Amino acid sequence: MGNKKNTSISNIIIIITIIMFVIIVLVIAFYFFSQFKKVGEENNKIRDNAEKSNLQDVDYDYNSVPEGVINIIGNNVSTLDSNVKFSSAKQQIKCYSIKIVKEKGREKEYQLDSDYKAKLKITDSDSNSIEININNSETIKDGLYNSDFKTDANPSFTFNFYKVGEYLVFTNHNSVDYRNIRLYIVDKNGKIEELYDLDSKNKGMIIESVEFIDNSIIIQATRKSNGGVITYNGKPSSDKSIVNSIPQNTPVDATYTYSIDNKGSISFTNPEIKIKSTYKDFLNETMSGSKNSN
Repeated sequence: MGNKKNTSISNIIIIITIIMFVIIVLVIAFYFFSQFKKVGEENNKIRDNAEKSNLQDVDYDYNSVPEGVINIIGNNVSTLDSNVKFSSAKQQIKCYSIKIVKEKGREKEYQLDSDYKAKLKITDSDSNSIEININNSETIKDGLYNSDFKTDANPSFTFNFYKVGEYLVFTNHNSVDYRNIRLYIVDKNGKIEELYDLDSKNKGMIIESVEFIDNSIIIQATRKSNGGVITYNGKPSSDKSIVNSIPQNTPVDATYTYSIDNKGSISFTNPEIKIKSTYKDFLNETMSGSKNSN
């Protein structure tokens, strides 16, 4: 009887020991699980805050930024786009320089003069994207990179509109690559003319810079791009299928002059074109450069 009683007590002690061991293991496991969960939640919180800070604008006081037509200038080169220059004291050109605020959804209309009004809206999703409407024209979509006033800091951005004869003219701001310069010309009725690729018969002659001289818009155009490549018929000369078929008299650099007549109108279909260099010149320059480098 005594042995059975001792055995029963031993079994109970063993069971209790096992139960206590299991409880201790569960407590320890629960403790570490709680710690890991806490650390994970903190990491998620840090990550979420970082993502939010990347997705959201800095908490600016937008109302503290002055905006509107900050000046109406004639030959003030300090506020001009680096791709646009005034080159004469006898200008028929005015520049309406507008400071805007890069706040999502911000929308405002500016009366530039008796002929033109510009409606500008920052898109709801991106503070670096803008929609432009001139005299109820079709919407022109642009970016807000490289302000026309170089000292602007976020969230300010200066946008220049040029009054050229009877037209309102401006460049795009959605690229830092000069091969993507576009010149928009809008008339009083809101009709838009876009100048980008100037040679309709042989794609690739694009705007390098724009000058306003007296009664003309003068565009320096080129087929060149980085890396010693030109564009011929819409294809890069690095394309072996066309490199040997490019005629040597193909214009590579040229000046396109669009004159304003005495009524303030411009003919965009018949510019005066002056060829500055050809593909033959380009090849000679390339060969000369290769020899000098050696």
